[in-house]
Amino acid sequence: MKGKRIFTQFTKDRAVESDWMQLPNGQKAYDVPVLPKVLPIETLKEEGFPIETNDQGVAETNHCVTHTSKEVQIPVKLTAATDADGIVRIGLHDGSFKIFGGATASENVTVAGKFAANTLEVIGQQAQFGKYHISRIHATASDESVYNTEMAIKSVSHNGRCNEDAEVYWERSTQKDENAKVRNATFKTSELVLDGTNYLEIALPKGTSLDLAIYSRYEK
Repeated sequence: MKGKRIFTQFTKDRAVESDWMQLPNGQKAYDVPVLPKVLPIETLKEEGFPIETNDQGVAETNHCVTHTSKEVQIPVKLTAATDADGIVRIGLHDGSFKIFGGATASENVTVAGKFAANTLEVIGQQAQFGKYHISRIHATASDESVYNTEMAIKSVSHNGRCNEDAEVYWERSTQKDENAKVRNATFKTSELVLDGTNYLEIALPKGTSLDLAIYSRYEK
């Protein structure tokens, strides 16, 4: 896509790539970067990149804004292997606490999305080093059978003892909704808060895929 990437300032002298491009005609176009870059504002100004300030304000230091961000939609695409059932654990990453017994963010699943193959890793890192709030998850499956598998919130205490799983259910948008492949995940509380001691586990039958829109905000 021709045009220049729009950057969003988030510290005193740093900005990150946004999901928007500025076209030659002055209009904006939605275009999600594969792995968003963080660059010095001085360099961006020298090279003529447009810079915007987010509505959360700018930190006065070179550390990220530390209060709660606004809710955004994070797209995630999960595709299970053709010869084995898959599983994803939203809230974990490669460096998660060892109390999970070496569990990883995904098994037998190809991950894509907002941060490409690192999407679940990024969510897991945010959960461990802050709090990752999920208000709801909108899903579109390749096959209705995906919703017949178990989905649960798993957590442990500080001494490594497993707590009782909290079940999560896939519900249709309305009772009259005839599209069985589209569902919403609902939680018993108003939102699911991932904090490094818990994760949302979703199973995928082999050969199936699941597109998620995770409505979330990050708190540090």
